[in-house]
Amino acid sequence: MADNHQFDSSILTEKESIRQNIRNALSNKMEVLNSELDMNMNADVYEPIPNMSASFIEKFRAAGGLYVPCTNQDLIPILIKLCRSQKYQTILSTSPFFSQYLDKYQVPYITAIAPGEAADAALVVSNQLIARTGSIGFSQVLNVYPSVKGLARDLVVISRERCIFQDLDDALNFQVKKDENNAFPMSEFLCPTHIEKVDGVPQATPVAPRIILLLVSDHEPQNEESAN
Repeated sequence: MADNHQFDSSILTEKESIRQNIRNALSNKMEVLNSELDMNMNADVYEPIPNMSASFIEKFRAAGGLYVPCTNQDLIPILIKLCRSQKYQTILSTSPFFSQYLDKYQVPYITAIAPGEAADAALVVSNQLIARTGSIGFSQVLNVYPSVKGLARDLVVISRERCIFQDLDDALNFQVKKDENNAFPMSEFLCPTHIEKVDGVPQATPVAPRIILLLVSDHEPQNEESAN
């Protein structure tokens, strides 16, 4: 019986030792987990972007967008030459800003489209460019239509370098502060896609449009030159 008692005691001792080791391991694991959670909660989700303009252009072009650098001096000449060179049959102007210059240089355009129809090109404005993703935001404050998708096969977008934000949250927070006394305007964000070409002709559609961005530098005063 003595031997059996010693045997049972040793088993109990070993079991208690195993339980203690498990408790210690769980306790250490929780300490490590809590430490990691504290660290992650205090850290930025993404690394800061040192050059937001370069990052946006890189991501935008890599996704399939067409980027055209502009200055205040050559914006209008470039816009008019683009409209003429692409031989668009129908150009949708979504703002008086575009219409005044289309009128001046005698470029035919329309200001509305029927439901279910689409233009060859739509001229739109963006005040939200996201450096992290290369996407473009379209605010209803600046655009007549609730969505730019479906308007045309080509979206010709005008924006400025000052409209580049690091992340989507930064763009939305800026808009909230800017319009704090008004209802928050809805915004739509699109990322360009690679458009297949057949015999050298882009096969863009109104649902998956080609995005051409005329990005204006903010370093020079307005001084329009002739587009002829």
